[in-house]
Amino acid sequence: ARAPAVPPADPNEAERIKEKELLQALGRCGKLTAVEATLESSLSVEEADRMLSELAARGHLEVTVEHGRLYYAHWGD
Repeated sequence: ARAPAVPPADPNEAERIKEKELLQALGRCGKLTAVEATLESSLSVEEADRMLSELAARGHLEVTVEHGRLYYAHWGD
């Protein structure tokens, strides 16, 4: 996974970059747990969990439970 060489000065811009990276990982993998998102990006488990939960709460991601794990995916994937 690639991260910007120099972090943006604006925290909102940094958050947008991380969200874009997370969504790209979802696009590549189809569905992810927070831990898998961490392995596919530069996000920490806490960041991935928070961002995935927020995106799901806003209706942008579908959440399913498989074998006791929460999986996040784009709707229809």
